[in-house]
Amino acid sequence: MASRLTKPGLDNHIVSTDATLDAGSQLGVRQEVVVTSSSGAALPLKVDDAAFAVGTDTVTPIGAMLDNTSPDEVNERDVGVLRMTQRGLHVLPYNAAGTLPLFPDPAAMANTVANPTLTKVGAYGMGFNGTTWDRIIAGTVGDTTASSLIGQYTVGRNMLYDAGAATWNMQRANSSLVVLASAARTALINSSDIVNYNWRGAVIYINITAFTAGSITVTIKGKDEVGGGYSTILASAALAAVALTPLTIYPGVTVAANSSASTVLPRLWRAEVAVGSADSITYSISVSYVL
Repeated sequence: MASRLTKPGLDNHIVSTDATLDAGSQLGVRQEVVVTSSSGAALPLKVDDAAFAVGTDTVTPIGAMLDNTSPDEVNERDVGVLRMTQRGLHVLPYNAAGTLPLFPDPAAMANTVANPTLTKVGAYGMGFNGTTWDRIIAGTVGDTTASSLIGQYTVGRNMLYDAGAATWNMQRANSSLVVLASAARTALINSSDIVNYNWRGAVIYINITAFTAGSITVTIKGKDEVGGGYSTILASAALAAVALTPLTIYPGVTVAANSSASTVLPRLWRAEVAVGSADSITYSISVSYVL
């Protein structure tokens, strides 16, 4: 015989299939108890790792207590109520020993932070530009993009800081570049300002390839970054023939008029070309930097 006990205010019932549950029930009587819903159906049970049918199978909801302020500490082997915040269940993973949380409290990233003990987490590489965090681009050899791993984020010993421009620049080896490309010219011309990154001196080559009359004089000048004026370092003689003429600027070289100067090449410099007449002369100017 089965009997059912119902407690007022609850939806669940307890059903016994072997004996009645009354005040005269004796110890030792076998009782099978089934917990059912208010409709009399048994509450859902699932075998471990069984499939769940959406829209068909039912689940039993769990409850938790809202406890944001000074939650009570649960002692060893105590039963505790789950804690939530506005229906969000608290989950705090701990290490295998159960002594430290796997993830520390969040904190803003900053310079000069002490070396922390953290959980190893895979993440995308980021670089800090002083204000924001940006993804680091792998880049290619020679890439100087601000977010390039090979460019601005390369090994420190390969970078030099320009305090005037407040920028980091790659350290250069001996190098060369074109100051004025080969062309037929009839009037005076000045090159653009050229940046000397880390070279002590240079050899400037003046290559006249076509000449009929007239002459050119090439003067190398350093620039004053404050006032914007230029100061002569070395000037060639008047060049009036097809020829390759070098001008050497380097500390310690033997000084020769219109040919070499024992001094350093400044940070900013340019080449100025004066003409002796309006005759057309074809020439180019290039520079070979020396450390």
